Amino acid sequence: MPPTLTELTHAAFSEKGILSVYLPHYRPNPVQVQYAETVAALLASGSKQQTAVGLVEAGTGIGKTLGYAVPLLLYAALTGHRVAISTYTVQLQSQILGIGGDLAIALQVAL
Repeated sequence: MPPTLTELTHAAFSEKGILSVYLPHYRPNPVQVQYAETVAALLASGSKQQTAVGLVEAGTGIGKTLGYAVPLLLYAALTGHRVAISTYTVQLQSQILGIGGDLAIALQVAL
């Protein structure tokens, strides 16, 4: 049986996971891992008839952007569904979309 979205997310954030390849000094942050697994579980709870919707929050500096972008892009890769990320500020858009930014890293994980 193929791995679940939550299992793939957990593996990506593990100490020897794919994030450690793209972020040389990466060390798993238990709060970030829990955040990412929560996002993955939320995405997996949806169906073709009903979209999953949820609110997830975490403190400053835990790596929320990668925490939601990695499971979101893995979900898109597994299901073929289109996904979107919306931000409140241009500064956060720059952090996500910039060269070498969080989205570029998350895309490498999902490929």
